[in-house]
Amino acid sequence: MQIQSWFKGIRAKLIGIFVLIKMIPLVLIAWYAWHASQQLGEEVSTKASNMAEAMLSSIKTVGKTVTDDSISALDLRSREAIETLTTDTAKEIADFLYDRDRDIRQASNIEPSEANFRRFLSEHTRRLYKHGPWKLAEDGKSWIPENAVAREAKITRTVLPDNAKNFHARAPEYFGEVEQRPLFVEITFVDLNGQEKTKVTSGNLTEKSLKNVVDRNNTFVRAETYFSELKKLKPGEIYVSDVIGAYVPTQAIGPYLPATLEKAGKPFKPEESAYAGTENPVGKRFHGIVRWATPMVKNGQIAGYVTLALDHDHIRQFSDRLMPTEERYTPISDAIKGNYAFLWDHKSRSISHPRDYFIVGYNPQTGQPETPWLDEDLYAEWQASGKPAHEFLAETPFFKDQSLKKKPAKARAKPARWHWIVVT
Repeated sequence: MQIQSWFKGIRAKLIGIFVLIKMIPLVLIAWYAWHASQQLGEEVSTKASNMAEAMLSSIKTVGKTVTDDSISALDLRSREAIETLTTDTAKEIADFLYDRDRDIRQASNIEPSEANFRRFLSEHTRRLYKHGPWKLAEDGKSWIPENAVAREAKITRTVLPDNAKNFHARAPEYFGEVEQRPLFVEITFVDLNGQEKTKVTSGNLTEKSLKNVVDRNNTFVRAETYFSELKKLKPGEIYVSDVIGAYVPTQAIGPYLPATLEKAGKPFKPEESAYAGTENPVGKRFHGIVRWATPMVKNGQIAGYVTLALDHDHIRQFSDRLMPTEERYTPISDAIKGNYAFLWDHKSRSISHPRDYFIVGYNPQTGQPETPWLDEDLYAEWQASGKPAHEFLAETPFFKDQSLKKKPAKARAKPARWHWIVVT
């Protein structure tokens, strides 16, 4: 009863009112503070997360930009390095060929005797490099050198302190086994009727007997028709032929291995198939010539013509040893890796390649060019023309409609006759 009367008293009411007045705002303030802090925490967390994502995105963008720029710079630098290598090599080849112009002019000024011609050949030589012997690996899955060549970068004298930072020593270059070989396989003097009067040869590539070169059957692989061009020359003018040589076929594209030939149902005879660097290092090599000729003048009149047959091996030396990698040079080309050089002539034909079956060649029985690889469209045009391949291709523009989208004609896509490409 006392408790109930106490609550009914003015004092209790005043205390209750005071508590309500004080506590309710405090509760409301506490609730608001809690709610605000929770909302602030969520906003801070959200903004921090967004900021982190933005920073991560910025870092990724910057990283991608830097990476792309680095890759682009490296690609550009690599391209420039390869372009420099190719242009420098092209200039070296051009200088080499211009030197042969001087040789033919020099030859036209000497008396056309056998002794003089023999002396001329012996005085014009150049180093040739070839790799050592190779053999089939024991597992039959690759070719390996019989004797590996060890290369070691040696510092032969003390490095100067000024050069000590990042000093680099490079192993001596190994180009292969060296041979001093005559530049020319043949020198001849031909009279105004096309009859060879004097001839001196080096090696066994060309015939040693005197021939009348008016008849192409008497020329190298029956493919030369140069005498008709000689009659057009004026004193001091020079005739230079294309690369001429017998085509060397293959029985397999790519590595010439027992399993490959067994799968194709053919006997394993690598020596009878075209040489192809590390793919077939014991194969049959392409042997060709490039013929130079100029009038020989006596008493102001053309008395005949002197010719020089350059050994094609000297030309391919420029590309066979070249590498676009840190190796720089190699004693043997490796078409499998793709790091190799090749040469095309002004008619879009391959004249130097690690795979000799890709080099343009002639049929030594007919003297006509072997029918090459053709794309589907060009093959269809050839078939519709009804002409022999060499006549049809002679009328076809060089580098016609080049495109990587073109497909090889199935009728011509046979390993035995892959050598040069007209269109792609």
